[in-house]
Parts: sequence; structure tokens; C-alpha cells
Amino acid sequence: MSVRKTDVVTRKSSSRISKRTNKKVVTSSKVSAVQATDHRNFWSKIGIAGYEQLVLQGRRPDDLLLFELRVINLKVAPEQPPRLIPKDPNRESIIILELPAQHFGEQAFLDATGPEIVEGQGDTDFPDSGPNGKNVPVDYGEPTGNLPFAKMRMAQPSRLAFVMPEDVDSLPLDYSSVLLACKTWPMHLSSLALPVPGKFALAEKGWLKEAFSKQNSWAITSKFAMQAMTTQASARVTSAVRASATRVAKQLVQNFSGKITQRSRQQINRIANTEFSLLKRRYSKLNYGDISELGETLFALILIKQVAVRSAELAAGIVEVIEGLKYVFNPHQPPASVTALELPYRLITSPLPGSHWRHLEQSLVHNNHIELWHTGLASSSLATTTNKTPIRAIWSPDYELDGIVAAANMDPPRPFRMSLDGPDREALVKLMAGYTEKQASENRYPPSYKPLPAQADRLILSSIGGLIDAEGSWDYRTLPAGVGLEQWRHLAAQGRDQYVRVVYSGYLYPFGHSASLIKVTERKFESYQNNLSKRVAVLRQRFFIVVREQVKTFNGTGHEFKGRNFPFSSIKINTRVTPNLRAPVQSAIEPADGYLDLFNDAQNPVPKRSAFWPMVSSITDFEFELTGEDIAGKRSSFSMPLLFVGVEANQAKPVHVREAYNAASNSRRNTDFAGSTICYAPLPGNADIQGDPRLPTATMLFRGAEDSSATALDPHIYPEMENADISIRAVQRMLNDPTAKLNVHFPATYKQNGFPASLNGNNAGELFLEATTPFEMGFSEDKSKSDSLGAIASPSMGIAGLSRKIGPTGDPAKVADNTFDPIAFFNDAKILGGISIAELISLTGGLDDAPKMLSREVGEKLEASFDWHTTITQKDSLDIFIHTPKPGLDTSFSMHGVVSAPIGQVNQVTAESLATLENFKINLFGFITIWFDRLQFSTKTGSKPDVMVDLHPLSNNEGPVEFGGPLEFVNQLSDIIPMDGFSDPPNIAVSPSGLTASYSLAIPSVQVGIFALTNMSIGASFSLPFNNEPMQVRFNFSERQNPFSLTVSLFGGGGFFALGIGTTGVEEIEASLEFGAAISIDLGVASGGVEVKGGVYFHWMQESVEISGYVRLHGELSIIGLISASLTFNLSLSYLKENGESVVWGEASLIIEVEVLVFSGSVTAHCRRQFAGSDSDPTFLDLMPAASDWAEYCNAFALEEAA
Repeated sequence: MSVRKTDVVTRKSSSRISKRTNKKVVTSSKVSAVQATDHRNFWSKIGIAGYEQLVLQGRRPDDLLLFELRVINLKVAPEQPPRLIPKDPNRESIIILELPAQHFGEQAFLDATGPEIVEGQGDTDFPDSGPNGKNVPVDYGEPTGNLPFAKMRMAQPSRLAFVMPEDVDSLPLDYSSVLLACKTWPMHLSSLALPVPGKFALAEKGWLKEAFSKQNSWAITSKFAMQAMTTQASARVTSAVRASATRVAKQLVQNFSGKITQRSRQQINRIANTEFSLLKRRYSKLNYGDISELGETLFALILIKQVAVRSAELAAGIVEVIEGLKYVFNPHQPPASVTALELPYRLITSPLPGSHWRHLEQSLVHNNHIELWHTGLASSSLATTTNKTPIRAIWSPDYELDGIVAAANMDPPRPFRMSLDGPDREALVKLMAGYTEKQASENRYPPSYKPLPAQADRLILSSIGGLIDAEGSWDYRTLPAGVGLEQWRHLAAQGRDQYVRVVYSGYLYPFGHSASLIKVTERKFESYQNNLSKRVAVLRQRFFIVVREQVKTFNGTGHEFKGRNFPFSSIKINTRVTPNLRAPVQSAIEPADGYLDLFNDAQNPVPKRSAFWPMVSSITDFEFELTGEDIAGKRSSFSMPLLFVGVEANQAKPVHVREAYNAASNSRRNTDFAGSTICYAPLPGNADIQGDPRLPTATMLFRGAEDSSATALDPHIYPEMENADISIRAVQRMLNDPTAKLNVHFPATYKQNGFPASLNGNNAGELFLEATTPFEMGFSEDKSKSDSLGAIASPSMGIAGLSRKIGPTGDPAKVADNTFDPIAFFNDAKILGGISIAELISLTGGLDDAPKMLSREVGEKLEASFDWHTTITQKDSLDIFIHTPKPGLDTSFSMHGVVSAPIGQVNQVTAESLATLENFKINLFGFITIWFDRLQFSTKTGSKPDVMVDLHPLSNNEGPVEFGGPLEFVNQLSDIIPMDGFSDPPNIAVSPSGLTASYSLAIPSVQVGIFALTNMSIGASFSLPFNNEPMQVRFNFSERQNPFSLTVSLFGGGGFFALGIGTTGVEEIEASLEFGAAISIDLGVASGGVEVKGGVYFHWMQESVEISGYVRLHGELSIIGLISASLTFNLSLSYLKENGESVVWGEASLIIEVEVLVFSGSVTAHCRRQFAGSDSDPTFLDLMPAASDWAEYCNAFALEEAA
């Protein structure tokens, strides 16, 4: 061994640890100039401050033994052989064996996603491998590039520290003696390396007393603190600090007992601060830099030790109160005088008391091969290195280091992807050495969290790297607040990771099942650059999720509406293990609008792995297989993506995560139930209900709400149904449309009140679902037709909600109040083609008066029916419909429809419908009033529609038809109209487009002298289309194709007139008038004649207007029958306006014919001119200039000063 001396305090540090933590190491001579900034700094001084440290270099090439031996309070004896002896027998003597780096942080590459781990492959609790098995060459995942493609970081040297026993007075300076001392001397451990058995939580009474026993590292720490204070200040100062702390301890024990309150905390803190302030006034050295820091900590250590001896309960309660103690118990960088292993990279681990190192003192030869020197950790001096031994992670440079979460959230992580990232290392330190950590479920001090160590199956150190096979498991219910890591498994050989598994606790939103995200980093053999003859061993990292809680039940506890807007009582996740997923940083959830980015929050960021969508590719979410049991016990299977929410995000940002989930796309929150029946509301005690809450469901959209009963250990979400696409069986069967769906959500009245116990309670109408958009229901294959329930009524009823009491409803608000509003239910439903049903019936009534839709099985048939009957007592807005034509004769209206099909043969559907309207009059704007006794329409599949129209019989001067207004003069014609009116079959024409009933009557000619009126007729027709067009009555005097004729001497003319009236008003007027004169003369030798005719045609409809006028001149001349000539001149002018466009055109033609004997010839000249009109009159907006022109115009004026 070579020997050199160095003073560790004056040594200039170039270690990477110093660079990472940005801590300055200064000489003791300058310590007074440094101000205390962190109570953790004193750990670098305790035990070595003021000592000249001896460093021995050890190199044994045979077995590659390499170390540096550092000693404290030891010196080389002057006599031979060389040996180490204590410098000061009253102080602790320590040897420190420093070994080279034991681990390397190596770059890992993402593994490929999928396939799914099937049952029987690996452990479903924590599966270690995928279906391909281990070490099977594969070529997938993140590309690696050219060699050397993996980045690497080397750990700092590790050290083993041992305390010279009291019965040993020297140590020979040879390899065997030094290595034997490392086997037999007690290890000098960090104060955080507390033993396993039970007593290691601050809230545990008595553990502090044991911690300061002579054999414990805390006692050694206190002793070294006093030695350091004596060296840097003086023995007098040390004695004063000890006496002052002892005095305060006695005072606290006398004055305080039992549970520490907020008031007593303030008093204890004031007493301790006052006492230490007096010390600082008496001794000026306690006011400067590290001495002040060391003195404050020594004061706290002695105080807690003295209190613990007298009252363990009080000692546990004042840890947080006394300044400096919380830094003693918090994780800190271990001093250079204690055992500290950087294994794995950037994670400082330590054995616990009771463990020892096992190794050979001499090199060992096997078959001419020398074994590599190594030392292994064992749980006892007699154990082998294969026994499990506890270890703790006591420090990491990443502990409470700013930016570690941001670095882990990058893609790829910074500096590169490794088996453990910064948040992992920090979490492991908190789990194994966080004595002041609070459990997530508590809010008190002292905390009751018990840091549990990991168990090392093997931990071996050598000069070429260490071997570690360790595993730690922690109950997720007792994890420290903000820590989600629940299991860690690490296997590394010769400083290189082989298999690392990290398990993170979390939940699956929106249902809240407990689940674990598992990150596995495993070394795999792969072909290099697709060359199968070259293989490389690459660290591949993959992520997958294991479902911990398969079934989650919901009873409404903690939910704002007691869970009424969630139709399931339990959700079971059938998927136990997902396939390999994309890296969580690549699929992290997007923040909702108005909420901060929970991953980049400067105050409290969370890792992206704690809130992400499990995805198997960049565009494909993984869908979990689930089974939901509704409140009626019916189970339905479905699949959908679920959001993984880790403990960190669930505790730190529950509202942010919940709102981010609700803001996610519908494709991630929606699921397909494929028509499964789901019960949306509780079933009543009796089975006879009109509105069955068990409804076939196509899709359902979920969201999350607050769970006020959730603790820190529970998911902060309660699932809700946002909306669903459902089917109403009665409606589907009635419409013969299996695809008819209604999008619904839970109405506020149901969420707040549920179903009341009495009719006087809120939601007495038992409304349980409300339509997002009312469903327009028509009773035919084509909703534009009405032949399914008859031309009398074509209901296109708007279903806006569902009631358990009556079924579908048109006005949820009215139903909730146990009232029926026909206006809302029938919406725009019409009778007789244009009269609103809602205008004719009573505006209010009980739900017993509401229409009922029923679906039932009758024999071997499925039957859906619709029935409704009412008495009409209202007028319509245009006074077309006249109810109660005379006192005592009520107007009734009824509808009935039945759709049935044999069970199992839904394609053989038969439908019957009947609509009847009795005792009413139709007044067509005063022109015609028709009195109906009954208008009935019935249909049946396979048969033509059957129509019955009964007009009121003529009696007591009351007839079926009465003319009014300008047609009143024809009332006398009603006497000749048959009393049975337009009854079918006479004069009834039924076609697919509608029904027409007509009557025509010829009027005898009238001839008096030179006056003659001939070819007269009157007619009337009743038209009821099947396509929702208005009903129409048409009256005509003569016809266009058969006009009347009027002649007076040599003058003549003719024409016709027709008027069409519907329920929407006058719809058509058509008229034509012709006039003319003719004269002829015959002189024997010559004869001839002249004829002049003119006419006007007018046709008006609601969408078009046409006017035409013409003049026709004709003359002819014949001479002795051999020569004849004729001339015809036609002139017409027409105007047409149709669909908003108008056009005017004129035509003129001249025809000349000449005939001589057998020769004839004619000449025709024709001219047409057309003029297009404007689309329509300009509107006000058309006359307004462009916005820019108007602004320019306004800016041209000077601003008017205010008065």
C-alpha cells in the first residue's frame, strides 16, 4: 500500500456530486466567512472536521483488488511492521474503504408496443416478460443507431466505513488485516440507516430513545458532532451547548406532557430559541457560518436525546418544533465518514445495523484462474451472501432538486432515458429514509409513516462494478404524500443493468379502479443493423398497466347527486394486463381550457406518467374490456379507453386531471353498448309501469365529477353519464325502424330529487331522462307521409324526455310537475293537413291524460301500440276548425295504432291504425263551411286505406255545406247536393299520393232572344294529401278545358273560374275571359269575312303568378270560288313570376295564304321578344353600402365636440 496524507476539509473537490449539488467545500480557516444557508451542510463536517486524514492506496493486480483506504483519528505507528494506531484514544477511530464506481447509468431505448400478455404468460401481479420470452433476438422498437449508440454516465466511488472496536488498539497495514477488519469491525452508518425492527417512525414511542443508544449510529453522530464543535470552536463552547440543551430538556419535560398542541408548539419553540440566543450572545463563535449551523444542530441533537430518555411521546412531538431537528431527520448527503454506496447510479444506498461484509482476505486460485476479488453483504457474520439483507436508499442528488420532474417529462427524458429517472430516485429516498414524511391520508405531526427498507437478495461490490439484486415493496395505502412508486426491483451485474422494474400506483379514470403502471427496463439481444450474425445487448424499456382492483362498486357516497346520473352499481375491468404501451410522456393528457398545465406548474409539477392515455400506437388508444352491472342487476359488456392517473396527480391536481378528462375527445369517453339493455332509474315495486327505465343503449358518453368522500388514498373522481343514445322499443316497433335512437341525459330534477315518495314531491311525474335534442317521431316509413295513422292526423311528435310514469313525453318540465302539456308533446303535429293539434285541445291536465305508448307480448307476437283519446274544446288560431257544431254535440278525436310481428320474425310486421274525428265543421275563411259528422281513416298492412267521410244530413235548414262571402249567392245550390256528400265509394279516388272526393253539376243553358248562355257547370272537390300538405277544397264555375259560352248577336265570349282554398288560406285562383266579334258578307261573285278575338288568362298560386293577354285578327276573301286569300294576325303578351324570378315575353305572328285553282301557298312571319325581370324587390340590406365604404363615409365628417 502507498500512503499519502490529505486534509479532507482543505481538499479541493472535483467530484461530480459536488458539481451536481453546487455545494462549495471550503477550508476550516475560512469557515467563519461562510453564512449558513442549509442545515444539511453540517453533515459534511461531522466526524471529519479538523482531522488530518490519512489516505492509503491499495492495488492487488492478481485479483484486481483496487481501493483507497482513508482513516480518521489514526496514524502510522513509528515502529515496524507498519500499523495504524489511534491518534486520540478518547475519540472514535474510523477506516473508510473507498471502491471504484459500482454502477453505470446507461441509455435505454423504447421497446415496441403490444402484443397483449395473455393468461398464463408471466405473473399477472407484476409480469416480468412479454410473450416472446427473455433474450429472444428481436428487431423492433426505438432504433438504436450505429455503435457506440448507448450513452453512459459513471457513478461516484462507493465507500465502506468501519469503527475501530474498543478492544482493538491497532491495525496492521497489510491487505489481509485491512480486509479482515472490513469483515469484523462494526460499520459506521448514516444516521438514516436505522434498523428494520419496527421502531423507526417518529410517531412510534420509544424509538428515539433507542436511536441514541450507544450502539446506534445516532449516538455516534452525536458524539462526532460534539467532537467537531470542540475542534472548530472550543471544548468550553461544546460544554455550554450541552448544558444549555440539557437544561431546556428538563424544563420541557416538567412543563409539557401528552399531545402537543399548536399553542404548546409555539411555547416550546420560543423556549428553545431564547436559550440558544443566550448562548450566541455569550459565545461569539456561534454567530458565524458553519459553527453557528453546527452549534444549532448539536443543541437540537442533545435536546432530543435528553427529552427522549425522559418522555418518548414528548420527544416525538417536538421534532418539527425545534429548529434544526427536521434537517437531522430529513434525507441528506451522507458525510464522508459513513458507509455510502452509489448503487444504482445517483442513488446512495446503505446497509443497516446488523449486516456485515463477506469476502476473502487472500486471492483465490481455481484451476490456474484467479477469482475476482469481491465482497458481499450478509445479514449476519455467519450468513452467506445469498441471504436477503435490508438496505435503504438514504440520499440522491435528485432529492428535492428543482427541474427533475421537467427533465423526466421531456421526450426523450434528460439527459437520456435510463432505468431510473430523477423522480424515481427521489421517491425511493422518501420511501426508505423519509422519516419526516407524512402519509397522504394524515395531516398531523409527528407523522406516522414508517420508511421500509428494500431487501437485497445479493449485493456484491468489486473493482469492476457491483452486483445488486434488490427489491422493495410498499403498501400503496401507506405511501408518503406525493409518492406513487410502490415497488422497485433492480438487477444489475458488473455495474450494468440487466432488469429493472418500477411500479407506480394509480387509478383508471373515470371509474377509479386501482391500477399500477409498470416500467420495465430489460437487456435484450438484438441483431445489429439487421445483421443476424452480429448481436448486441440493448436496454429496452417498456410500459404496461396491471389492473389491481377488478371490480369497483358505486353507491352514490360522496357524489353531489348520490350517483343518480350514473346508471351502474358496479364496473368490472376484465382486462388484467395491457400490452406494451407507448411511453407515457408521448400520450400525456392535455389540460382543460382555463386550467394550468399540471405538468409544467412551476410550484408543484407532476410527472407525465401520472396522467396519460394508454396507447398502443401514435393514433390508437388501448381499449379495456369492461362489464357494467346496472342498478337492476343487468350486466352489459363494453370496451373503451381509460385514463391512467397516478397517485402524484390524483393528490396534487385532482381538479385539473378531472377537468382534463372531461375535456378529452368524445372518442375516448364514448363507448358502444351495441344495443344492450341498461336500467337508468330504479324499478318500482309493481311491475306495471308505462315508462320502463330499462332501455336498449347504443352508445354512452362518460365524464367525471367530484367525489367529496374521497380521501388522499382514493381516486378523486365519481363517474357520470354525460349522455347516451338509447332506443325506445315501443317507438321503434311503432315506426318499424330499428335504428331510431334518442340522445338523452339525466335531467336536473331527477339528479337532485330522484323519485319522490309522494305525488306532492319534486319530480312527481318521475322524469328520469331528458332528450338532448327532441326526437321527431313520425308514424310511417317515410316521415313525410301520413298513411300509417291516416290522412286525418299526421303526428310528428317531439319526444323530449322519458318518464317512468307515462313513458315518452314532449315537455319534461311539465311532466316533472305531474302535468301534461299537449303543445309540447305534439309539437307541430297537424290534423287535416294544416291544423295544429296543440291548438285544439286543453292546455293543461294530469299525466293520466297524456298519450301512452305500450310494448308487450301477446301470445306469440310482439305488439307495440299507441292510444290517445281527447275532446276538442279549443279553437285554432285561424278559426278554420269549429268544434261543437251545436250545443250538446262534442267534438272527439282519437288515435290508435298497433304494430305487431311474430316472435323471432320481425321482418313479418303488420300494422293497423285508426284515426277518428267526429262532430266538427271546417270554415275555409268564410267561403265554404263544411259540417262533418265523422271523418275516419283506417289502414292495415296489405290493404288499401279505408276512408269514411260523413257529412251532416240536411235537416231543419241545416245542411252539410254552406257558402259565404262572395259565394253566398250559390247557397241555393246546396239543395241539390246529396246528403251523403262525398262518402266513399261514390266519387272517391284514393291513390298513394292522397285522397280526392269531388262533385260536378251541369247547369241548363239559358237562351232569350239574341242572348244565349250555354255550357255552364259548377263543381267542388275535397283533397286530402298523404304527404302533410294542407287539405284543400276547390270550387269551380265551368272548367278551363270546357269553358262557358256567352253570345249576344254578333258578339260572343266565354271563360271559367276556379278557387282553391286550404287550411292555410286561399291557395289558388284561376280565371279566363274571352271576347270577340265576327261579320261576314256574300255578294255572289265574291264573299268574305272578318273576325276579331281577344282574351285574358290569370293564374295565381302561392309560389307563382301568370298573366296573359292576346288579340287575334283574321280576314278572308273568295272570288267566284277560284281565287281565295286569307290573313291571320296574332299578338300576345305574357308575364310569369315563379320561385322569386319573373319574366315577360311577347309574341307576334302573321300568316298569309293565297289559293288559285289547284295552286296554293302561304307565308308566315313570327317574332318573339323576352325580358327577364329581377329576382325580387331589393331589400334594405341590398341598399346598404359595404362596411368599409360606410366607415369611410363616416370618417369624412369632423368629430363633434361634446357640449
